[in-house]
Amino acid sequence: MKVVLPNKRKRNIIFMIVFAVILAGSGIYLLWRVNQEEQLSPEYSDAVTCVEGKQCPACEWPSVAYCGCSSDTNPAWRTCGCRTPNNFTCGQACGTATKCNPPACPSGWTNCGVSGDSGAKASGCKAKTSCSGACTNCLNKFVVKRYCKQLPQNKCDGGEWENKPTGTYEYCDEVKYSFLAKDSDGIDESSIVVKMNDIARGSFSKTEEAKQTKVSETLSTSTNCLPAGSYTISTSWKDKKGVGGNSCTLTTSFEVLAEVLNPNWSISKQAVEKCVDENTENPRAEISYVISVSNTGKGTGSLDKVVDDPDSKVLESYLSGISSGGIFSSGTIVWDLQGNEEIFAAGQTKTFTYTMAVAKENFGEYNNVATAYPKEGEPITASARITADCEITQPEPPLPPEEDLPETGIFDETESSLAVGAVLLFLGFTWTWIGQRIFMIPKLFSNTRSWFVKKDREMKLNMKKKKKEQDIQKSEKRKKTFEKKIRF
Repeated sequence: MKVVLPNKRKRNIIFMIVFAVILAGSGIYLLWRVNQEEQLSPEYSDAVTCVEGKQCPACEWPSVAYCGCSSDTNPAWRTCGCRTPNNFTCGQACGTATKCNPPACPSGWTNCGVSGDSGAKASGCKAKTSCSGACTNCLNKFVVKRYCKQLPQNKCDGGEWENKPTGTYEYCDEVKYSFLAKDSDGIDESSIVVKMNDIARGSFSKTEEAKQTKVSETLSTSTNCLPAGSYTISTSWKDKKGVGGNSCTLTTSFEVLAEVLNPNWSISKQAVEKCVDENTENPRAEISYVISVSNTGKGTGSLDKVVDDPDSKVLESYLSGISSGGIFSSGTIVWDLQGNEEIFAAGQTKTFTYTMAVAKENFGEYNNVATAYPKEGEPITASARITADCEITQPEPPLPPEEDLPETGIFDETESSLAVGAVLLFLGFTWTWIGQRIFMIPKLFSNTRSWFVKKDREMKLNMKKKKKEQDIQKSEKRKKTFEKKIRF
């Protein structure tokens, strides 16, 4: 029978498979061996030759290291082993072994027991501390281990934002935050820390609610503004058992934009009357108008124009003294501002003026409205109302022209002279009778004079009374005129 050998290529494949199996098996064994917990059995797994027991590695209590016979019948070959102190062979006398007490379990661990105790190596118990000892005579070594089990760890339950500032805010916008610090054990309020840009805050408020504490603060208002810049708020706290950690922290960032300095506009208009030729037949009122436009904001602004609308009764001939740049056209005065004239710095005020003359025939109330037109924003207006009213005095009526006096000479003609002579002759013959009656004449004249004196006094009193009433009326009229001027 002919034997067919595999070809060379097949032999190589078989060899590589066998080699790979051996290599994998060796690796698995080494991995298993490395992960085995090191234990000291009653007999060493790896033989260590010795002469005396103190040369041997320590054994875990209740065993103690000793240098024993390789077999009970052949004491020449000694190896290290672990036995209880009262189970030594080959005639060794080691004395006594006193068990030491290992340190307590670390924080967060509970005690399971020490080497030799029942249940010390229960599930979950691990050797955490140890102590060493030796027999009194032979100094054979031993170790006592304390086994501990880890307690369930207390954790901070966490928290959440109620009002989380983020993104960007305009300058002087309201910026505030609030968050809830939570934990099933309650919150240690004294541990709450709030920092803004790593600087601790001290003005936040705290409100305890069951197992949580609410923390809040207003950082910026319209009257107390945060400076422009970037801000990061970080918070942290602990529960009432003193446990904190990453779960007990919150962080957020936001930005406050630079202040935008805008103009703010105001306008006013005043009218002041001055009477010219008052208390004459033809007085006139001169009314001076002053329009004031102010930029009361914090930024520079521009004004396009100022327009004044005089009362509809006003004609162009009434106006004079219009300040620079003003033009009267189609019933309005327009100041069309150009270049530097239209620019108002923060806090700057500019005035626009003109004068209006009103004749007595046009006395009355005048209402004017001024409007300013900013290049950005809504127009603003102001009005002024005033009454043109000056005192008018009527002229005295003219005296009648003087007439020529008639001739009074009684002796200018002959006929007159004869008539006078006849009268004198008549008086001579009747003088006695006339003399008797002549004494009655003074009495008559006396009565007549008294009557005229009385009438003259009454007339003077009436004139004084009438003049006084006229003065009072003039005073009242001037008072009313002054009050109207003050009012408008």
